[in-house]
Amino acid sequence: MVCHPQSESDRAQADQFAQTARAYRDGVAASASPQRRKPLCLHPASASDCEQTPYGQILQVQVDEIIITRKRYAKRGRPAPDSPFTLETNSRLSLTVERDEQALATALKLAGWRIHVSNASAQRMTLLDSVRYYRDEWLVEHGFHRFKKGDLPVLPLHLHLPDRIRGLMLLLLLALQALTLIDFVAQRSLAEQETSISGLVPGNPRMKTSRPSAERLLAAFDKLHLVIVETDGLASGYLLESLSPLQSFILDLLHLSPSIYSLTFDPVPT
Repeated sequence: MVCHPQSESDRAQADQFAQTARAYRDGVAASASPQRRKPLCLHPASASDCEQTPYGQILQVQVDEIIITRKRYAKRGRPAPDSPFTLETNSRLSLTVERDEQALATALKLAGWRIHVSNASAQRMTLLDSVRYYRDEWLVEHGFHRFKKGDLPVLPLHLHLPDRIRGLMLLLLLALQALTLIDFVAQRSLAEQETSISGLVPGNPRMKTSRPSAERLLAAFDKLHLVIVETDGLASGYLLESLSPLQSFILDLLHLSPSIYSLTFDPVPT
C-alpha cells in the first residue's frame, strides 16, 4: 500500500472545495432569508439529501417544519357553531446550516493524497513505475469505448454458448488491437513530422487534426472499387480509382507502401 501526493492542481482543487462549501453554506442560508421575494422550497428530506453530497460531512443542515392549521369560514362576520368552513394548512420551514471546521480541516489535510495497492513486488514495479502506470491507465481503457458505442459494438449479443461468446470477443479484441495500433502509429508519425492532417471530417474538409482516429483514416479508403471481369471462365481485375493525395499521405503515416493497392491481376481461371 502506497500513498503519494498529487500535483499542485489537486491542492488547488481542494481549496476550491473549501470555498464551495462556504459558498454553499452562505447561499443556502441566504436562500432561506425571509427578505427574498421568491422563497426557497425546502423539505425535511433535504437534510438527508445533503448528507449524500460531497459537503455532507462538512455542512450540518437541519430543516424544521412547523405546520399551522386554521379554519376559514365561507361567510363573513361572526361565525355560528354550525357555520360551514374549510381547513387550511400552512407549513413554515426553518433552516439551520453549520459548518464543521474540524471535518473541513481533515478534508483539506487529506486532499491531494491517493492510495495505490498492488500485488507486484518492488523489483518488478517500483513506486514511480506504479504511479506512472496508473496515470497512463486511460491509454488502455480509451479503446474500450469502441465496444460500447463505437465500430466494434458487443451488444446486442445474440450468442448463448460460452465458446462462441469467447470466440467473438477474441475477434473483437484483435480488431481493437488493430485500430489502436493504427491510432498510435498515425499520431506518432504526425508528431514526429510536426504536422497535421485534414480532409477526414465529412462536411468540413479543411478541419485539421494531429490525433486522427483509425475509423476516420480507414473511412478515407471507402471510395475505392476493385472491378473483376469474368470472361470464358477467366477472371481479371483492376482498381477502378487511383490513390488520392490524402490516401497516399495516410499510407505514408502508417509506413505502408502504396503498392498494397496495386490490385490489377491478369486473367486466372475461376
